[in-house]
Amino acid sequence: MFARHVLRAEAPDDVVERYVEAHRRLLSEPPTPRDEAVEQYLRRNPRALGPLDAASGLLRPRGRLRHKLLLATAIFEATTTFAPVFLGRQVSMPRLAASFVWLGLVAGLRAAVGVPLLLLVERRGA
Repeated sequence: MFARHVLRAEAPDDVVERYVEAHRRLLSEPPTPRDEAVEQYLRRNPRALGPLDAASGLLRPRGRLRHKLLLATAIFEATTTFAPVFLGRQVSMPRLAASFVWLGLVAGLRAAVGVPLLLLVERRGA
């Protein structure tokens, strides 16, 4: 689910195994009830990851979902298969400006959908 969100691709089994091992070592504390509600909701509704990620970035920047995504992103970045996605490439200034505008609009839309969804999921306990 995280690979599809970050890379728009599936992660190979060896990358998934590295994530599972890193998660076991680094995120071993049990989730809070709020975090557990979000995780359960995402298991049932994986397409909600984008909006919940945006909302968590605003409301729960130190929450478990953000930690999981940061861990997955670090593993993807350190993987030779996906490293080129994270390396800079040359683009024109107009194209760079257009990308910033587009990404800002997408982030704003995701946050607008995600904030109420996150609050609802946390309140209802999934």
